[in-house]
Amino acid sequence: MSNAESAVSAAILNRASTLHDLDVLIAQLKSLRDLIANGDAEKLGALMNEGAQIRRVWLEKRRAANWAAEEITRTEMPKASDFLKQFIGIGRK
Repeated sequence: MSNAESAVSAAILNRASTLHDLDVLIAQLKSLRDLIANGDAEKLGALMNEGAQIRRVWLEKRRAANWAAEEITRTEMPKASDFLKQFIGIGRK
């Protein structure tokens, strides 16, 4: 399967998540568009500076490649009995 085919498959199989992420991105782009349309140089400048800082930090971490130092959040796997209770509707939701 090619990269393009994999991307299509992932987007379709994770439709709800893909659509949510697209909605968030569209909302962010709309906010950016509004700042530009309204000529709000102060807020636009602050947003651009924040983005540049976030990118710098990301690049530094990527270059360092110290993945072991990254914080890993562990989640507890549900027990089979808990899953079954939720599945048939008697557990917490």
